[in-house]
Amino acid sequence: MECVTYLRISKNDAAKESMLTESAVLEDICNSNNAADSIKNQRKLLEQYIHKNGLLHVGEFIDEGYTGTNFNRPGFTDMLEWIEKNNVGCIIVKDLSRLGRDYIETGRLLEYYFPMKNIRVISVADGYDSERADYHERKITIPILNLLNDSYARDISCKVRYSQKVKRESGKYIGAFTVYGYKKADGDRNRLVIDDAAAKVVRRIFELRIAGYSAEKIVKIFNEEKILSPYMYKKMNKSRYRTSFKGSEVTLWQPYAVRRILKNEVYTGVLIQGKTKKINYKIDKRLKLSKEEWIRCEDVVPAIISKSQFLDANKNALHRGLPRG
Repeated sequence: MECVTYLRISKNDAAKESMLTESAVLEDICNSNNAADSIKNQRKLLEQYIHKNGLLHVGEFIDEGYTGTNFNRPGFTDMLEWIEKNNVGCIIVKDLSRLGRDYIETGRLLEYYFPMKNIRVISVADGYDSERADYHERKITIPILNLLNDSYARDISCKVRYSQKVKRESGKYIGAFTVYGYKKADGDRNRLVIDDAAAKVVRRIFELRIAGYSAEKIVKIFNEEKILSPYMYKKMNKSRYRTSFKGSEVTLWQPYAVRRILKNEVYTGVLIQGKTKKINYKIDKRLKLSKEEWIRCEDVVPAIISKSQFLDANKNALHRGLPRG
């Protein structure tokens, strides 16, 4: 019988989010799963099963770094399209959690979609074979396994959120990307230190604003002097950088970049985090939180400017009739 294999490993399983591994609980969970659920070990287990049972392996599909709490995964989608196009009637996975951790959707696939398409599903570690499963296994054992897999994802999500909250409240930086003017300390990814070259530009921005220059004028000066924009500076230094503005590369200084720097209190030594939160562990969409809910820690980051400079620069924009850029 022809079969395909599906392999999946999520960020949590691979412990890719290094900011989470300092939590003892998460470290234990990630380390124990990483060995068993690596792509290499999944493949080895499935190959052994296929050889032992005389099946014909015709395709392998992989989703590496994708959560099992939803099915928007390229490898999984490609697999469904491929097996239907090539009339392959068997899918083999290490265990049902590799297939998915969403209780409702995984149940729908196993109870309706796969039977309707006449597709056999084998979960090696669970000892499940849809072709041989009896009523008790289909209606009781497998739904319980799916519920446990779902609960595991929820439990991990809760531990991750708690770990992040504790770190934020203790003044540790947990962002993947550093703000312009800072870099992560060597040997401590949760601590920001001043990036001297960029900090010099930040100080000049505040000095020019206090002197009465608008954001447009500051931008004009910087571009004429060929000062690298934050994007180009980080790219030159091979630093991780992300911008929420559209456009592939922001090669020149723009007024919004100047305004964003002027409004960011981190330059006074104040670390503000937790401005958004995920709706739940199954949905990636984030909700904005009110300022009262933000986590604010004073004097945990080395200041680039004084608090009085910050107030003066922003007071200029609001109360002295100067252009706001």
